[in-house]
Amino acid sequence: CHHKIKLKSIKMSSLAENLAARLSGLSLELRVADSGETIDLAGHSAASASAAIKSALCAPFDSIRRVTLVVSGGKLVRGKYDQAMFKECASALKEVGYKSEMEGGDEAAGGSWKSQHDTGKNLKTIVIYTLPAKTSSLTSSAPAFEAGGVMDPSAVDNKAACSSVALFGKMVESKAPTWSEKKCLLSSLQDAREKYESLMASVLRGASLTDQEQSYLDSVDGLDEKVAAVKAGMQAHVKEGRLTSGEKATLVGQVTAKIDAGEKGLAKRLEALEACKGDFAVPFRNRVLLLKVCVDLAKIENIEKRAGGRLMTQKELKIVGEREELEEKLEEILGKE
Repeated sequence: CHHKIKLKSIKMSSLAENLAARLSGLSLELRVADSGETIDLAGHSAASASAAIKSALCAPFDSIRRVTLVVSGGKLVRGKYDQAMFKECASALKEVGYKSEMEGGDEAAGGSWKSQHDTGKNLKTIVIYTLPAKTSSLTSSAPAFEAGGVMDPSAVDNKAACSSVALFGKMVESKAPTWSEKKCLLSSLQDAREKYESLMASVLRGASLTDQEQSYLDSVDGLDEKVAAVKAGMQAHVKEGRLTSGEKATLVGQVTAKIDAGEKGLAKRLEALEACKGDFAVPFRNRVLLLKVCVDLAKIENIEKRAGGRLMTQKELKIVGEREELEEKLEEILGKE
C-alpha cells in the first residue's frame, strides 16, 4: 500500500511523537496510519512485519484507530505473502499486549485485534484496534519505554511489576497455572526488582532520571509482595503434587544433586517428589471454540467428499471457501495453548 505520510497532521502525545520520529518504513507506516486504512504486507517478510508491529504499537495512541493488515490471500496472490505472516503478526500483537477477539478483546476499548476473510477480494486480513492512551489495564498500565531503555514495553516483568497487587493476584493462576510458568514469572519479577533498586540507587546519588525511568518508578507496585506470592504458589504446587512429568524430573534432579553434594535435610523432600504422579495438566482454555472450528472443518470435508466430481452449489462453495479462515483460526487457538 503506497500513500503519503504526513506527520504534521498527526496529533500525538510527546512520547508517541518521539516514537514516530525514530521509526521508518513499515513501522512508521503502521504508526501513523489513519483509522480505516489498509496496509498490504505483500513482499514483506514475516519477521520484518513482526518487528514493525512491536515497534509501532509499543506506545498508546491518541485515539482508537482501525487499521487493517492484509496478511494472505487466495491461490492467485498467496505466493506474494510469507507463509508465516499471520502467525508472526498474531504473536507480535500478543507480545505488545493486544488481545484477540477470542481472548475477550474489545473493539470499543482498543488494544485488540481480530482476523477476517474478505470473501469478495479473497484476502486474509488482521484488523487492529489501537490502544488509546487513556486505557488502563494489566497490559497498558505499564509505561511504554523506549526500545533499549530501562524496560521494553512488551516484557512480561514490566506488565507484572506495574500491575496493581490485587490485579496481579487474579492474574497469576490464569496466566501462570503451572510450576514452570510461575518460575518464569518469578525470574521476571526478580529482574524487575533489580532494575527498580538500581534506579532508586541512582536517585539517592542525586542522579537525574529520564521521563521513562521516573514513570517506571512511579508505576511499580508491591514487588516484594508479588515475589512472595509467586514463591508461595510454587511451593503449593510441590506440596500438593501439582507437577507435570517434566517438572517432577527437574525438581527430583535438583534435590538429588544437592544431596549428592552433601546438603542435609532433603530426604523427605525427595521422597515427596518421587511419590508425586507428575500428571498435572492445565485444562484446555478454548475447548468450546476448538470444538466448533473442528465441527465446521468436518462439514467442509463432508461436502467435498459428497460432491465428488460434480459442480458444487453456491451454498456449498461459500461454506468450502471458509476452509482457510477456519484453519488459521485453528492454528491460532492451538498456538494459545
